[in-house]
Amino acid sequence: MPNITGIPLDPTDGPSGEGEITLNADQTAVAPGEQISFSGAYDAEDGTVLQIQRREGAAWIDFPAEATVRNGAFTTYVFTSRTGDNIWRLFDPDTGRSSIR
Repeated sequence: MPNITGIPLDPTDGPSGEGEITLNADQTAVAPGEQISFSGAYDAEDGTVLQIQRREGAAWIDFPAEATVRNGAFTTYVFTSRTGDNIWRLFDPDTGRSSIR
C-alpha cells in the first residue's frame, strides 16, 4: 500500500513567508491504483501552473500531473501503483518555489 507523506516532513524544511506553497494530502495511505487527492494554497496569479513531483532517491521527478492556481488555491489528484512511502511536492517552474526544498 502506498503511504502518502505530508510535506514538509520537517517543519523547518519547507518554505516560509510570502509566496510559499502549502500542500495537503487528503489521504495518508491508499491501496495501489487508488486516487490521492491534494489541495493547497499559493499566493500566485490565477492560472499559475504547478508541477507535481515525486521524490525518487535524491531527485525530484516530474509526475504526469499538474495543478492550476485559482483564487490562491489549488486541488488536483494523482494515481500511483508504487508501494511504500511516497514523498510529493508541488513545484512552480516559473519561480523555482516548491512546497518542500
